[in-house]
Amino acid sequence: MNYYAHSLPCSSSDRWEPLAHHLRDVAARARLLATATSAGPALEAAAEAAGLLHDLGKYRSEWQAYLTDSVAGRPTTSVPHAIHGAAYAEHFLNNSLLALAIAGHHAGLHDLAGNTGLANNLARAETAHRTILDRIVPVARTQLTNFPVAELQIPFDGDDDLTCRRFEFWTRVLFSVLVDADRLETERFYNGARSAALPLHVDGLSHRLLEKLDAAKAKKAVKAAEGKTDPILLDLRNRIYDDCVTAGEQGRGFFELTVPTGGGKTLSGMAFALAHARKHHLRRVIVVIPYLSIIEQNAREYGTVLGRENVVEHHSAVAEQEVRGTTNEPPHRTFAEMATENWDAPIIVTTSVQFLETLLEASPRRCRKLHNIARSVILFDEAQNLPTPILNPLVSVFRELVQTFGCSVVFSTATQPAFRVGTGLTEGLKPGELKSVLPSVLVRDSFQSLQRVDFKPELSVPWDWDTLVSRMLDGQHDQGLCVLNTRRHAREVWDKLRTQVDDESSVVHLSSAMCAEHRLAVLGDPVNPEPKSVRHRLKHGLPCWLVSTQVIEAGVDVDFPRVFRALGPLDSIVQAAGRCNREGKRCNQEGKPVRGEVIVFQPTDEGLPRGLYQMATGEARTFLGMYTSEQLATDPAVFEAYFGLIYGRASCDSHGIQAKRKEFQFREVAEKAKVIPDGGTPVIVPYQKAPNWIKRIQRMGMFDRSILRRLQRYTVNIRPHDRDELVRRALIQPLLPSCPDGPELLHAAAYNLHLGVVITDRPPEDFII
Repeated sequence: MNYYAHSLPCSSSDRWEPLAHHLRDVAARARLLATATSAGPALEAAAEAAGLLHDLGKYRSEWQAYLTDSVAGRPTTSVPHAIHGAAYAEHFLNNSLLALAIAGHHAGLHDLAGNTGLANNLARAETAHRTILDRIVPVARTQLTNFPVAELQIPFDGDDDLTCRRFEFWTRVLFSVLVDADRLETERFYNGARSAALPLHVDGLSHRLLEKLDAAKAKKAVKAAEGKTDPILLDLRNRIYDDCVTAGEQGRGFFELTVPTGGGKTLSGMAFALAHARKHHLRRVIVVIPYLSIIEQNAREYGTVLGRENVVEHHSAVAEQEVRGTTNEPPHRTFAEMATENWDAPIIVTTSVQFLETLLEASPRRCRKLHNIARSVILFDEAQNLPTPILNPLVSVFRELVQTFGCSVVFSTATQPAFRVGTGLTEGLKPGELKSVLPSVLVRDSFQSLQRVDFKPELSVPWDWDTLVSRMLDGQHDQGLCVLNTRRHAREVWDKLRTQVDDESSVVHLSSAMCAEHRLAVLGDPVNPEPKSVRHRLKHGLPCWLVSTQVIEAGVDVDFPRVFRALGPLDSIVQAAGRCNREGKRCNQEGKPVRGEVIVFQPTDEGLPRGLYQMATGEARTFLGMYTSEQLATDPAVFEAYFGLIYGRASCDSHGIQAKRKEFQFREVAEKAKVIPDGGTPVIVPYQKAPNWIKRIQRMGMFDRSILRRLQRYTVNIRPHDRDELVRRALIQPLLPSCPDGPELLHAAAYNLHLGVVITDRPPEDFII
């Protein structure tokens, strides 16, 4: 009997892939991928064994009949096949970790323990599995000369909690290697081999990219000579850049890169990463950014300087969703589309959600790229935003990436938490484990040189919105930014403020209720801002009042003379300050430089998100009373003390993830490790060009990956309870009625051109015809 793994919908014999060929190819590819992680021979041997065993169940005559019927178009009933390789690994090789990887290569990693865990399921069905294995294993052995028959070596010694967690993460990487190898070999059969990315350590790519960065730096020096850039600021940025390149020669490990707003850390951080990759022959740089609002601009900047062919941008939005119920998977996808599936590219720019959930996920789609994190420089931008409730598990995994999988980790921010071991953060970095990229003298000089603002807390009496608006419109400036803690507050202040100005169009709202394209239109292009946009008004000295949530606080290069910030976490207050006098060009009537003002107030209606945010806000009030404006602006040690206090009071493993990892409860860990619990569902909104793309998809009656990617910028995340209300009001529907589980579309009546998604209490102008 002939045994096959796959077939194209054609009866020709050359369109059928022999099962033995597929198993050998996946095994060889898996060993190659495992070798590239530098984790050692134990992973390489396990990866090869997993490749040989993962489709062992396809030797069943029942599965071969299922494949034949599928190709012929006859009705079929799915026949499981992954469980048989897992049963062989468990019962004959005595290797539960190998069994977990094999059993999950389609369905995802199972929990090991518990009544529904893989171990119990295999034990309960042991007799049935052995009967099938007695029938199919002899066939496999005749076709596969290297069929695994001996127990595999163990990578770690001991059975303590730490060793168990190391085994747990090692199993995740094994699973990732198997999933990627299987997908790549299957794709090769169906579509032909894909072109592989060139890693940074091959053919001097890291050196060439570093030269491109140097060239970009030289261009800025030319602009300074032409009077377009402050020469003092340029000199400081050059010192930071040069020291980052020098620091790249240090040994692998954990690093902190502390640079104030305006210090050029975007390119300097990349310079360190490329120099470090060159020194240690690392494969890629992964830049992890917490905010969708800045990931695209950073990816664009990196692509412009380093070449778009070397930079892959990956974040969760509509295009991330599987195109269920369709066969419209383009046979010739772009390199960027394929590279997002497994991060096989020299430079990855991604979000915290994508990266952190990949580390602790259980699904094949998310875990597939995990092995490609090995031997990378991982650069966390705005590192203070790493989620406190899961910080202990994360730092534990970071340490494993450094110690076993050849990574270096960089925490980059102006408000450095340092993540040192202490009360609460029990997995924190030990003395000597965290190195500084920049000399302490340069860090101090940079903060002092870039001090642009004075902090002015006014917290003795809470402010209502009338008080806030009157202070904003006190005649000192005709431009100002107000940052609130909630969408509701931002809307209420926007509504109040626009009734008090002569020109309503000068009052602008910004929040995550607006899609990315909408927010960009409000802000304006950074280089050539469109008329009426915020950047255009600021550039030409026109009245401009921006009312925003925290979405404005990181990476958005706007420059207001004064910022009003509702009392919130201390790092958020300082991030808001980065939007004030950003360029240092404010002068008094005599032409002398003056600092901008950051006025911190407490709203009468606090309305703070409960839990950690509320607690951190309370600590911020204490720190604002303890430290001077000078210290807040120039002393990074203030934030190390602040975060140390936060981590001591909060739980850095509030879901008990570390205990579940020790027990190999993969699915429970994945559920508990969500970066944004109940983070909502991305919904397409009918803004600007989106209706045209929507009509194209609806006209075709099927999804198109390239169009879905364009629609990423026209999505808003809707919280579960808000989505329920939209469904009740018939304001949300599937993009394609034939695919109810696919992307969803918001009705135009629920999207306001000032506020974004509005479910209740729509502005009066929405009803004016």
